[in-house]
Amino acid sequence: MQSSQALERPFTSTKPSGQKIQSTRILRLPTPLNLSTNPLAKTSERKVCPSVFCHCARLDRLFILLDTGTTPVTRKAAAQQLGEVVKLHPHELNNLLSKVLIYLRSANWDTRIAAGQAVEAIVKNVPEWNPVPRTKQEPSESSMEDSSTTDRLNFDRFDICRLLQHGASLLGSAGAEFEVQDEKSGEVDPKERITRQRKLLQKKLGLNMGEAIGMSTEELFNDEDLDYTPTSAALVNKQSTLQAAELIDSEFRAGMSNRQKNKAKRMAKLFAKQRSRDAVETNEKSNDSTDGEPEEKRRKVANVVINQTTTDSKVLVDNVPESSSLIEEVRHGAGTGLREILKAHGKSGGKMGDSTLEEMIQQHQEWLEDLVIRLLCVFALDRFGDFVSDEVVAPVRETCAQTLGVVLKHMNETGVHKTVDVLLKLLTQEQWEVRHGGLLGIKYALAVRQDVINTLLPKVLTRIIEGLQDLDDDVRAVAAASLVPVVENLVYLQTQKNSSSWLIPILSDMLRHIFQFCVLESSQEILDLIHKVWMELLSKASVQYVVAAACPWMGAWLCLMMQPSHLPIDLNMLLEVKAKAKEKTGGKVRQGQIQNKEVLQEYIAGADTIMEDPATRDFVVMRARMMAAKLLGALCCSICDPGVNMVNQEIKPAESLGQLLLFHLNSKSALQRISVALVICEWAALQKECKAVTLAVQPRLLDILSEHLYYDEIAVPFTRMQNECKQFISSLADAHIEVGNRINNNVLTIDQANDLVTTVFNEVTSTFDLNPQVLQQLDSKRHQVQMTVAETNQEWQVLQLRVHTFAACAVVSLQQLPEKLNPIIKPLMETIKKEENTLVQNYAAQCIAKLLQQCTTRTPCPNSKVIKNLCSSLCVDPYLTPCVACPVPTQSGQENSKGSNSEKDGMHHTVTKHRGIITLYRHQKAAFAITSRRGPIPKAIKAQIAELPAGSSGNVLVELDEGQKPFLVQRRGAEFALTTIVKHFGAEMAVKLPHLWDAMVGPLKAMIDLNNFDGKSLLERGDGPAQELVNSLQVFEIAAASMDSALHSLLVQHLPHLYMCLQYPSTAVRHMAARCIGVMSKIATMETMNIFLEKVLPWLGAIDDNVKQEGAIEALA
Repeated sequence: MQSSQALERPFTSTKPSGQKIQSTRILRLPTPLNLSTNPLAKTSERKVCPSVFCHCARLDRLFILLDTGTTPVTRKAAAQQLGEVVKLHPHELNNLLSKVLIYLRSANWDTRIAAGQAVEAIVKNVPEWNPVPRTKQEPSESSMEDSSTTDRLNFDRFDICRLLQHGASLLGSAGAEFEVQDEKSGEVDPKERITRQRKLLQKKLGLNMGEAIGMSTEELFNDEDLDYTPTSAALVNKQSTLQAAELIDSEFRAGMSNRQKNKAKRMAKLFAKQRSRDAVETNEKSNDSTDGEPEEKRRKVANVVINQTTTDSKVLVDNVPESSSLIEEVRHGAGTGLREILKAHGKSGGKMGDSTLEEMIQQHQEWLEDLVIRLLCVFALDRFGDFVSDEVVAPVRETCAQTLGVVLKHMNETGVHKTVDVLLKLLTQEQWEVRHGGLLGIKYALAVRQDVINTLLPKVLTRIIEGLQDLDDDVRAVAAASLVPVVENLVYLQTQKNSSSWLIPILSDMLRHIFQFCVLESSQEILDLIHKVWMELLSKASVQYVVAAACPWMGAWLCLMMQPSHLPIDLNMLLEVKAKAKEKTGGKVRQGQIQNKEVLQEYIAGADTIMEDPATRDFVVMRARMMAAKLLGALCCSICDPGVNMVNQEIKPAESLGQLLLFHLNSKSALQRISVALVICEWAALQKECKAVTLAVQPRLLDILSEHLYYDEIAVPFTRMQNECKQFISSLADAHIEVGNRINNNVLTIDQANDLVTTVFNEVTSTFDLNPQVLQQLDSKRHQVQMTVAETNQEWQVLQLRVHTFAACAVVSLQQLPEKLNPIIKPLMETIKKEENTLVQNYAAQCIAKLLQQCTTRTPCPNSKVIKNLCSSLCVDPYLTPCVACPVPTQSGQENSKGSNSEKDGMHHTVTKHRGIITLYRHQKAAFAITSRRGPIPKAIKAQIAELPAGSSGNVLVELDEGQKPFLVQRRGAEFALTTIVKHFGAEMAVKLPHLWDAMVGPLKAMIDLNNFDGKSLLERGDGPAQELVNSLQVFEIAAASMDSALHSLLVQHLPHLYMCLQYPSTAVRHMAARCIGVMSKIATMETMNIFLEKVLPWLGAIDDNVKQEGAIEALA
């Protein structure tokens, strides 16, 4: 039988070497084939052929790719191909692994990772070592010896505290690369050595440039500074700190039997022979990774041959890799390689042939225990860490922790608990690196051993919680990560008890943190998460505790919500997140760390959006206010809960809430009124009845709808307008023009100021014969004042409209409608038509849907009028709803006329009232606009197109001038409203909103006769009926896309009418019918396509009928 051969790889063991206890680490991977039965594996019987050399060349290229591959994908592919080599040529296993181990020691991170992938691919193709156990009655040669290998490490005689006290720390390297290399080749003249060192030092310090400029550097240092006396390893005093292997060996030598001592003597002889060969090989290989270690600290490698029966396939990992090397790269590579081997063969390691089943189980557990102890030594001694940004990266500890998890997966419960006990001892150490490594081990132990979590988690939970309070942030991060695998088990760990003892002190701060994050956040995704967390918190916590914790802060939270967008928030209103100061002991100092923390100013919706354009800034600020209103609205439900508002209470939380809201509604601040109205809307949407608050705020909301105030927010522009108007009046007086009889107020209103610079100025200047130069000066000042008045009026109009809109929304949400609905409907419809912020428009649209729902049974019912106005607003944009008389609107102005010639050159398709394809024209125009434009697309245009609702027909990007903006805003608002209304009513839309259904299909059924379609008679009716049909089709397109599926059958009934409209003589009607068919193809695909293939598709071949051809092309486009 062929003996197994060992791959030489340094690992920690307990083998003597001379007077000093050295460590030996061996990775033994026996040959996977029985050479006695496989003639191809015997080298003496193989013949060398040219293909062998090609095979070797391909292997060399694969190994080169492991080291020099340009991408991780290339390296991984090379690693996988090495695994295929083992699968096809099993006898090459040891040869391949010996080469891969070289790359595991590489200084390059990517190379070590690729080498680990190669090890993984190789060992996956090695059959599992699973020897057949002998029966207990059969005698064996190994029964005379201790088959349990008692020389392995075990927890009974392992003291981690002694290792921590006397063991040498494992850093990034041994530091030998910074020392002067001693000459080993022969004696060198001291003067020559000093001269060479002088030149080397000058080069390192950059002083070699002095000779080029005639400057002498000889006097900077003399020969005595460079005098070097080599230190002999034999004269070095023994250091107080020992290597980990030496400490472990001293702990376990006392328990060695006579047989083991004799075996150690034999190994010492092999050790001495191997040591001399290692010294020669080390000098020859200048790129060996162990060259950087001091000679007295280098590991000795032993070649151990274990005689045991070789089966057809087996893999045995005997000891740990060089995981305690002084070089960080070697430790990391060793841990990576070992992790991959144990993944594939961890459950079969340590088993000896010719053993009983019980003996094999014991051998396997002892082997795992030996591995675990050696990995724990790395956790205890490794101090290497690097920083990426502000986060620590410890690749050695992380890799060893992953390897430990693989080992613990196959360990019995007793071994797991002993391992965790040692890890818990690491958490009590002062060095943060040791605590960091201990928590990493616990993290993977909890992750892989879920079966023993009931006994393991109570043991470690206290220490993990202490880790969460650690002074070091990286230790805290690992402690938090270690709880992730067991988060579901935490709630069942202890018996349930009253949470008031710990919940009340933290609930207030928790609510404050969440709310202020909402106010300061600009990301929609994070805002949604904040809302989810807030709602979960309110639903899980007791109402009494929530009200007690939130009521004192309700006023402050409203003030945060009302914060002006251009002013920084007072930091006294924010709860500062303070981290504990790190002490010198156990802490770490990062290079370049700034101690003096700069005080940052905070703004609503985040300081990062303060420099955005006004439209974007207004959008994110309004989004933050609305989300804050949702949080406070949900909180108001808890405050108004009957359980906390008893009849016998002297001060009821609900009444206090009503007074607080009423206080802000009585103020002259638009932001305060808007914010309170939003809170009322969100609160009323969640809680239908709370008479105490409703009776307090509903009358005040109705009064606000009839008020016209100059709000506090326009104080600055309003004051500037007053000053400029007074200066303008003084300028007129200097020109002997008196306007006092017309403007006799000390404080002008915006309307009076506007009259002053328009009507009054024109009248008084026309009656006086003024010097042209004086008139020009007055007109210049008038223009400046007019701009100020316009800006002030615009700002006031926006605030006034929003105050009235949200007040109307609050009244509708409270379901307390007054007798006269005009004060409520008017601001909502104005917002649909004029509001540029899509969030406000959408909010008003939702309120209109609720209002129509409440008015369905009201007499008189305003729903028909509201629907009619919305349908009219939907069709105001001629670019999206074509006009029958002029299907393609022409641009006006000098700028457009200048570009008309170039546009005609690029546009080949023309559209008239009765001929042409509008879809083709628009696509062609959009492509021409993109190719002819210079520079990027204006941001405003991008925003306008992006703000269109989903399913909007305005999907073609076109140039929009400032004059088209009101049409786009009005149409977008109407589309928001109709879409929301259709979704709100659902399947009852056709019954409860008959006017909307009639607006969709009424003209279609009235004008299209399926049995007698006559295009000439339709043409004779004129443009009026055709335009009515176009508008009806526009409503059909928007409403059908959002309709409930129960109404789809009603829509399918009108498919024949839509297809018949494709023959309509007007191009605008054909275009709108094609768009409606496109919507129908999404909601009723089969029915729509059947009719299209049967009737419309043949029209493409109707060369004698251009109308049919163009209608079919419109439908296809």
